[in-house]
Amino acid sequence: MVPLFRQISRCLNSLHFQVAERSLFLWNNDHVRNLITQNRKVVLPIIFLAVERNLRGHWKPGRTRLTLNVRKLFSDADQALFNECLLRFQENEPKERELQAKRPTGSAWRTRRLQGRRHHKASFSAYPRPPKWPPPVP
Repeated sequence: MVPLFRQISRCLNSLHFQVAERSLFLWNNDHVRNLITQNRKVVLPIIFLAVERNLRGHWKPGRTRLTLNVRKLFSDADQALFNECLLRFQENEPKERELQAKRPTGSAWRTRRLQGRRHHKASFSAYPRPPKWPPPVP
């Protein structure tokens, strides 16, 4: 069950809007909702980070509304566990911001991509070019 909800957590934060919205619609299914509420002590710590990131950082109102519904479902199911996860999230948030600040910027990735292109061109320059067809008439 843990690998499944880790994947759902990744889908919740997907850059592709349909993937994220469809994963939020899982909570509309009664069987899935019952499974989640029965196993909330395992599921909530896995899903909570993705839900909070969606809630705080997404621009689309529909996705935010769906995320609020999921958050409310967890809050209503077990308020103590929800508060514990919220407290843990608030404690770890400054650490995550520091880690994001240390990650390579776009210029570093651009440099690496250009180095890869140079290597790619250099590897193909070793091969001889095929003769032009038709051959020139003397």
